[in-house]
Amino acid sequence: MIRFSYGKIILPLCCAIFLQSVAISQQQPDMNMIKQKMKEAQEKLDALKKSNPALSRVKLPDVGEQQKSMDAGVKQMQNIQSQRQQQRNQFLPKPQDGQNANNIVSVAAKQVVLMAQKHLAIDVTNLDPIVKSELDKLIADSTINLAGTGIMLMGNGLPKATGGYLICKDVIKNPNSVWAINDLGILYRDDKKYTEAIQCFQYAEKLNDSSIIIKGNLGWTISYYGDFNKAKEYFNKALAIDPNYSSALEGLATIAFQQGDIGALFQCLAKQIKYMGGGGSGPSSDFVNLCDDVKMDQKMQNMGKNQGKPIDDHAYDNNGDEDQQDPPATADDNPIEYPKFKPSFANDVWDLVDIAIQQRFQKDIKNMQDEMAEREGNLKAMLSNIPVLHPRPYMNDYGERIVPYSYEKWYNLFHDVHELFREHVADIITDCDNEMHKELMQLPNREQDLLKGYIDALKPCDGDEKCVERVNCSWVPKMHASNNGDLNVIANIWNKYYDKILNEIDSYKQSSSPFIKRVHQPDWNKYMNEVRQVDARVAVLSMYTRWLNSEFVLYSAAATITISKNAKVDCRVEMGMMDAGVDPFSKKPKKLKTFAGPCYTEPTDIPMGPLHFENNCDRTRLTLTIKNAKIYGEKVYSKKFKEDDYFKTGMSVAIEQKFSYEQESGPLKGNIEAKLAAEAGIYYKFDSEGNLSAKGADVELEASLSGGVNTGNSKIDQYNPMNFERGIKVNYNVEAAVGPDGNYGAWNSTLSAEKISK
Repeated sequence: MIRFSYGKIILPLCCAIFLQSVAISQQQPDMNMIKQKMKEAQEKLDALKKSNPALSRVKLPDVGEQQKSMDAGVKQMQNIQSQRQQQRNQFLPKPQDGQNANNIVSVAAKQVVLMAQKHLAIDVTNLDPIVKSELDKLIADSTINLAGTGIMLMGNGLPKATGGYLICKDVIKNPNSVWAINDLGILYRDDKKYTEAIQCFQYAEKLNDSSIIIKGNLGWTISYYGDFNKAKEYFNKALAIDPNYSSALEGLATIAFQQGDIGALFQCLAKQIKYMGGGGSGPSSDFVNLCDDVKMDQKMQNMGKNQGKPIDDHAYDNNGDEDQQDPPATADDNPIEYPKFKPSFANDVWDLVDIAIQQRFQKDIKNMQDEMAEREGNLKAMLSNIPVLHPRPYMNDYGERIVPYSYEKWYNLFHDVHELFREHVADIITDCDNEMHKELMQLPNREQDLLKGYIDALKPCDGDEKCVERVNCSWVPKMHASNNGDLNVIANIWNKYYDKILNEIDSYKQSSSPFIKRVHQPDWNKYMNEVRQVDARVAVLSMYTRWLNSEFVLYSAAATITISKNAKVDCRVEMGMMDAGVDPFSKKPKKLKTFAGPCYTEPTDIPMGPLHFENNCDRTRLTLTIKNAKIYGEKVYSKKFKEDDYFKTGMSVAIEQKFSYEQESGPLKGNIEAKLAAEAGIYYKFDSEGNLSAKGADVELEASLSGGVNTGNSKIDQYNPMNFERGIKVNYNVEAAVGPDGNYGAWNSTLSAEKISK
């Protein structure tokens, strides 16, 4: 006979209410809705406490205190963002009423020279005499591009007067030099003397009407002058020549932003990122920073509001990783390894009882949380030990100023994709939590009806064991089917959102790869790869915890699960089983690959008696030769991804036959030789993880004829046209792929031939 206490049934229901209330408080929707739900949960808990003293210490979280803490944090962030907005506005162009670039008077060569002389007078007063003396030596060298050198010196951080002195001297010396005049315009633009700058650029445009750089400079300078309409004309002229010219695209987007069109910034960013696949340089660092700043503004303004889902942001979509950029230096890669949590993914509600007895709910969730915390901690430690991303210029051993290349722009773009991925994942998990919560809240009512029906059916038995068995034969299948139905519903919900998470991981790989491959600093490249691995891992583990929490709530709320599992049933019954259930282990995201990078290995070729060691950028190989037989093992390196490296081992047997004839006449010696050779072998291929991937065989045939006349003089013989070698090599290969189940695929064969000619 089954014996149970009502206390053991009510306590799990109470726990379920508590867990659901906590889940509501963690989602951070509208605070009024949270307070109302928490009030209802508190009333239910208070009612249960009256009949269950064991619940007296259970408390719900204080939503008011959480709100105060959150409000303080928001206010602090708003103050910081307000300061950033003020700084940003100082550097962006602004429309000026009454400013019309058409009214600016055009100049000729004579006026341009006067402008250069005027600026030169200012530069001279700011130059150290010793520096001026060295610059004069450069000016005396007619082979040096003075204006270009001036721009380079300023770009390397030297005082502006240093570069300005050379540029002005170049303009005075060559008043029709397009790029010297363009550079003079840059000097005046940096001085915020926009009228003079525009005059320089317009004169340079007369000398070279096809330059998109000059048109872009005109567009930017006129925008700062305050005439947005004229600036847009010049940007569009540049784009008519090159539709993907970044400076013009960013100029139009910046003007649109200043006129209230925020979306134009991100449309421009998306276009530039997409064009990177065709060899484009991508957005400028300043434009990336502007987009980041504006995005932060939007987040602050939308905090606490329902402004749509972050998953609608497509700025980084579809850029792929098949572009012309060389990949970075090799970085280690940790593939997403799935945890040993499979026993906790129940496909039958009766399994939940065993999971609960083993305390796997609590242990597995804690293990997942610990792993996520550990991985995040490792990332912070890694970040603290790598070089500065934007390195400062330094002096080398020869006293030369070196300005290292900065990868900051590419990291910032990667960071944007990383943040967007986390927002997408949080959005998916929130939707999953909401749908799962809605379903789980219906459990208590269904369970109450089911339990009441079972108890009412037992009442007439009054201790009669045969009567109890008859009731069990009828009710155990009902309870089991109903509970499995509940488990099946939440499994379908979980599967739907888990698939979305996997799709996001694959999209994240595609979106982030172009930026990671452009960072050639090994430590930063390794860090970015690791960030991506941790992001994907945390997303998967977060979904795992959702499933275990849902299982726990179902188990806690449904006492009939334990009752039906432990009930004595001596009759033949049909049990209601689940459909497919959850299956997180057969569905894995596409592997996040690491770029192999350029090879810096010095080729090594070492014969050691019967052994021969070879190491280069293509392979590392060790060969053992015994008479006509060879046994070898090698690792073959992919030019693109580390994960595409493979191992190959095999053996071959060779035979060779030579026929020769020699004839001497005084100092001359003539010879002719014929050679026939054949080598046949078999081999096995293994992927980078050591799994057998292919099996094959090679046959190589060679026939050659060589000969010539030797004079005994090595210098003459080296170029003797009478010496020759002619022949042919034929290679036949057959190979079959080996699947994970060990079965062979179709055999594929290739036949190739190579001429021998010397």
